[in-house]
Amino acid sequence: MHGHMRSKHPSVFKQSHANSTPEQHSCPDSRAEKIIVALAEVIIDNMLPLSIVESDSLRRLLELLEPQYKVRAMQTDNEQSVV
Repeated sequence: MHGHMRSKHPSVFKQSHANSTPEQHSCPDSRAEKIIVALAEVIIDNMLPLSIVESDSLRRLLELLEPQYKVRAMQTDNEQSVV
């Protein structure tokens, strides 16, 4: 889908990426905790792979819903995953 949007609808694709400039402020810890819990519930309830937290589309959705929240990268090698 991502490739389709880039090749068939480049103006929409560029526009959606132009609006994704990172903020320097951070989301309050209490709000971030609620987002993490909600994301975990969605992942578990729908049996989604944890790698979904690294998808560009999810990051754009989260940025739209809470511009100050930044998804943290997943850790590997048996370390705890954090969203």
